Amino acid sequence: MSILTKNGKDVSSEYRLGAKKALDYCLNKDIRKAVLKSRSPSCGKGQIYDGTFTKTLTEGHGVTAELLLSHGIEVYTEEDLGGLK
Repeated sequence: MSILTKNGKDVSSEYRLGAKKALDYCLNKDIRKAVLKSRSPSCGKGQIYDGTFTKTLTEGHGVTAELLLSHGIEVYTEEDLGGLK
């Protein structure tokens, strides 16, 4: 997945680097749950903005959310906070 700015600059590598840093931090601190920003191309879980800057949603996870989930870290969004225990 490519992540582009509104001006068309590809920032995918920066997003992947940020996701890797977040994963490393979680693993080093034994963090097993994370609360991330809903619908973000980095942090969204379940639905993310499609990158057209029209607030159109698409199914899927953001870069960081996907990486954390693939390493067994539970991911929630601010919309899930009422259900966290």
